[in-house]
Amino acid sequence: MAGMTAPIADARSGVRRRTLLRGRICWGPQYAITCDCAIRDLSESGAQLRLPSSQALPPTFAVIHILEGAAFEAELAWRRGDLAGVKFLQRHDLKEAVPRDLLPLRNIWLALAPA
Repeated sequence: MAGMTAPIADARSGVRRRTLLRGRICWGPQYAITCDCAIRDLSESGAQLRLPSSQALPPTFAVIHILEGAAFEAELAWRRGDLAGVKFLQRHDLKEAVPRDLLPLRNIWLALAPA
């Protein structure tokens, strides 16, 4: 994935890569509720997100990886202060045509994607 550095040794099933990437968390009807986040310690199966500790999160939501043009259906695994651990349930490529229910995510990505 773009913007990553060397892998970090860890007991997890996948290799984590320390990152500092711009992301957007989205949930609710039509993904109308959003908040910015930083994507950290990214792996194929999940990530660590940094967001304001005052920002509540539901148990499941979407995470848009802006640079990669991908959205991940995610499940909150843990939360400590301004950090949250998430498990990825499914990946969606936002650079291609998407199903109707994912159009709001694609539109959010298009508005945020670098030119």
